[in-house]
Amino acid sequence: MSEKVQLKRTLTLFPCVMIMVTSVIGGGIFTVPGEIMTIAMGSGPNIVAWIVAAFAVLLMGLVYCELATAMPGAGGPSIYLREAYGDKMSFFYGWFAMLNNSAVLAVVSITFTNYLKFFIPLSPFQSKLVATVVLVTAMATNVRGVKMGATATNILTITKLVVLGGIIIAGVFFLVPENFQPVVDAEKGWGTAFAAAVPAFFAFSGYNQLTYMSEEIKEPEKTLPRAILLGIGVICVVYILLSVVCVGTLSVETLAASSNSVAMVAEVIFGKVGAAVVSIGALISIYGLINAGFMSMPRVAFNVGRAGLFPSFFGKIHPKYDTPYCSIMVYCGIALFLMWTGSFSTLLMMVVFVGKISEFLVATSLMVLRKKRPDLVRPVKMPLYPASVILSVALTVYLASLVPMYKILWSLVFCATSVPAYLIFALLKKRGGSEA
Repeated sequence: MSEKVQLKRTLTLFPCVMIMVTSVIGGGIFTVPGEIMTIAMGSGPNIVAWIVAAFAVLLMGLVYCELATAMPGAGGPSIYLREAYGDKMSFFYGWFAMLNNSAVLAVVSITFTNYLKFFIPLSPFQSKLVATVVLVTAMATNVRGVKMGATATNILTITKLVVLGGIIIAGVFFLVPENFQPVVDAEKGWGTAFAAAVPAFFAFSGYNQLTYMSEEIKEPEKTLPRAILLGIGVICVVYILLSVVCVGTLSVETLAASSNSVAMVAEVIFGKVGAAVVSIGALISIYGLINAGFMSMPRVAFNVGRAGLFPSFFGKIHPKYDTPYCSIMVYCGIALFLMWTGSFSTLLMMVVFVGKISEFLVATSLMVLRKKRPDLVRPVKMPLYPASVILSVALTVYLASLVPMYKILWSLVFCATSVPAYLIFALLKKRGGSEA
């Protein structure tokens, strides 16, 4: 497979920050606040859970700043893992990233239809038809060019920030001090904060997707770290402030019992139109997440295919639009299959744990590469190394250990499917050459 095939560098700082923000602020923030409070059972641990999750993401963001600026190619982590551990690890990461990310796209597309039902009644079959249109539209937008996809992302991200910002600002005037009681549950204490950080971390999923597009970023050694840190900063501020508003307007007990907390907050603030306002904001946010997902996620499969580890068509670039169109369409096909068959629900439960496995591998790859490639030019270095990386690894392992055991077991089975896939692709490559 030739390494001469390259994507064009067209992305500047602003669209990169927008991609960061919209890749994260999507369906999660509209659903997890209630689950977090169910575990925290106090306004204090609830806020600490968001801070812990934000701190863990910040540490990993710094890890990505070093790795992505040193190796700014399409596919992000698949490159770092190949350099640190070899081709097999790169393949394994690319495989379960492809399945896991496609499952997320499938789930988010159904979530889109659930919010659409506020305005239009839909049968289960009609919901899947709408989800199909949403997925195919986002796929087509990104096949036609990264600039078109980035422009759509900019508009959608600004709109969602305006909606959420409006809820936060207006919510300040509806805060009730008594709603923050209890600050700490008398029986559970502060110990619930770390367990509550697990679903909080789910709301941060996607923070690393910008690194998948490193090859398409202008001056990546400058733009990437700025976009990553700015994006994480914006996300953390929005989440923590929104969490305070949720508690202060609903109360600890009400928030813990809710499954649509942000909509309930909007109803308190805006009255009966509140749910409609949030539903519109959610639709914009969720579509933005899907669009950003198709823009960034398939770059992993593209890179692994270009390296000759996946079948060669994964590494193809559209002759007119300069996009990895085959990888984008494969992701769409897998997402459609999972969405229509319904098997994506099981995969969704494993997203957090699989994400933690990925983070563990990426963080340890930084330490391996420091020893293996001391000559590698690193425009940005991890501060306070190695203590900061060790802390990141320890926090990642600890948070992963808090995932329910049955989800851990299914996650391991899911990741293990990469082994037969590797053997099959290796056999095809051996029989048919690089075009297998």
